[in-house]
Parts: sequence; structure tokens; C-alpha cells
Amino acid sequence: MIRTSSVRPAPAGPAETLPADSGVHLRGLTREFTTRTGVVAAVSDVDLDTARGSFLSLLGPSGCGKSTILRILAGLDTPTAGAAHINGMTPAALRQAKQVGIAFQDHALLPWRSVETNVRFPFDVAGVDVDRAWIAEMLAMVGLTEFARAKPWQLSGGMRQRVAIARALALRPSVLFLDEPFGALDDMTRQRLNLELQRLWSEQGATAVMVTHGIHEAVLLSDHIAVMSPRPGTIKEVIHVDLPRPRTIDMMATPEFHHYVDRATALLFH
Repeated sequence: MIRTSSVRPAPAGPAETLPADSGVHLRGLTREFTTRTGVVAAVSDVDLDTARGSFLSLLGPSGCGKSTILRILAGLDTPTAGAAHINGMTPAALRQAKQVGIAFQDHALLPWRSVETNVRFPFDVAGVDVDRAWIAEMLAMVGLTEFARAKPWQLSGGMRQRVAIARALALRPSVLFLDEPFGALDDMTRQRLNLELQRLWSEQGATAVMVTHGIHEAVLLSDHIAVMSPRPGTIKEVIHVDLPRPRTIDMMATPEFHHYVDRATALLFH
């Protein structure tokens, strides 16, 4: 059975008044940009709530503001109006506490660094002692132990994205942001890495937010799918995905899986 809910407005409040299990918490989130032709609203009056440790996908057409929301949550942009909290903290406080891991479609690996030193990079930026045992464990978890000394140009696209995911998780963040992390990969590699991402996320217990255009990817990975309208981006509906974990490729052929796919498809195209 598919459970859906429209996102309902609620009064904004300071982070300390949020429930202890609060994950993503948006109230009246609006982001406008000034252009030569006037003011453009990328995101308009978005309200959203998820639980701590859950996996949220933002699904919608190009230009609907998905990445804008993610950037605001990650502390890389600021809203024009409204409030954003995640795990009960502001984005700025999360970044200051070094609790954020980010992976983008463009893996953004440093070409002069090896796989191992790319994964180690967040420790260098944070100015904290490198946990070499954990780095070795991360490389093993993403199947790249034998490539620890390789440079990014020596890896396939899928392998480079695995390095990016490992790097995002290196500091054991409580929040993980993913912006189309596998969008440039072929379907077979993408499905395999989706399963790997699910495993790593579940082991970390992080609150995850992913931007995607992939309906099947969103259903496979998510606890909640926020389906967005064309610009100015608003949330049409939040689909709560009630499928058992761990999810498998075989599950994608089931009627239950396709109920969610059909619901998300209907929301996107109507």
C-alpha cells in the first residue's frame, strides 16, 4: 500500500524546539535570484519534515530547485526567506561541527592525489588527525583497497564515484548530501552503486538527502520522496516508501515497487 502525504504548513521554530528525532526540517523555505530581467524564484515556500537517520530523495524536473534546497541544507547557499534545520541544527552549525558529507555528480577528486589521499582529504581540511585504520576500512568497504595508490585518471567512472562516496563518509558525518551522484554512469553501474550506497548509508546511520532525476533510483533508496513541481519549486507531495530493507535489484520487479514508481511518475507528469 502506498502512503502519501501533502506537506502541510507549520509555524517555524528554533532548532532547540524540534523533536529529538527531527531530520530534515524546512519551513517556508524560499530562494530567489536577481537576474537582468528581474527576480526569479527557484524555490517557493517549501515545508518538509523527515526523521533523523532517514533517506530523503528530492525528485523533480530540471530547474525545479532540487539542488538549491540541497545547497541550502549543506550550508553552501542561504535562503531568501524561511528556515532550514537538519538533525536539529542549522546548516552553519552542522558544517562547523564537521558533521556533513557531500558527493556530487562531478566526483571532484583531486587529480594529483591517490585514491587513499583523496579519501583522507576531509581530515586534512578539518585539521584533525587522520584515522588511518578507518580510511583503510572505508577503502575495503567500497572495494578499492587494491587501488589505494592509483590516481583518479586510472579509474573507471564508477570507481571514481566510489572514491567520492568514501570521501563523503570519511569523517563519519551525521548528515550525507548527494547531488545526482551516479547520474553520469551507465544503468548497470548505477544500480550496483545504488546498492552499495544503501549499505554504506545504513551502516553509518546518517540522515541522507539525495537530488535525483531517477524515479527507480529514488524508490530503491528512499524512505521519503519529495516530488517537486516545475519552477518555482514547491513540493507537490511526499511519498513514504514502505518497502523492506535491505532493498535488492529483484525487488524492483515487484508490484509493490512499481506502485511507488507509478505514483511518482503520475505526480511528475500531471
